[in-house]
Amino acid sequence: MKFLFQPKTRKPANIFIVDDNELDTKMLHQEFELRTKYNVRSFHSGETFLKYLISNPPSRKQSTIIILDYNLSMLNVDAKNGIELLKTIREINRDYEVIITTKYSDNEIITDALHFGAVNVVKKNENSFIRLDSNIKWILLQRGLRRKRRNAISMLVFFFSLTILLSLLAFFSYQNYPQLFDR
Repeated sequence: MKFLFQPKTRKPANIFIVDDNELDTKMLHQEFELRTKYNVRSFHSGETFLKYLISNPPSRKQSTIIILDYNLSMLNVDAKNGIELLKTIREINRDYEVIITTKYSDNEIITDALHFGAVNVVKKNENSFIRLDSNIKWILLQRGLRRKRRNAISMLVFFFSLTILLSLLAFFSYQNYPQLFDR
């Protein structure tokens, strides 16, 4: 049976991969395309990505997750590193979630990344995709829980306000029309 209206299936997240290593980027992009339902875009420089992000801001209805390599100087020696880009991204929109990837096991990189707002730091190796996908699923789960919490609070405020309003209405009705309450 053919329907006139086909509902659009919304993808759960926009994933941006920013890495100057073409092989790493291509492999990661293909893994996400084949194994997930995310919208995936790749960039080989932080500057190109920032220009794209500013001129094409993602929808606020979807989560935006940026996988950002720490060392982006392979193609351009003067390129910003991942921490510097992270700071700029957080200035553009604090709702964007950033995961830093690195080949280094440097505690200073990890500390700086977390300090400036990265969700996590993932070491590049053969398990990178699995770890990144797990981090993304965790981010989406947390966002869903926050949304549910906000909705529950809104409902509580609504019902509390409605209860107060009805109580006030009953009180003023009793004050002004006591005969309505006489039996």
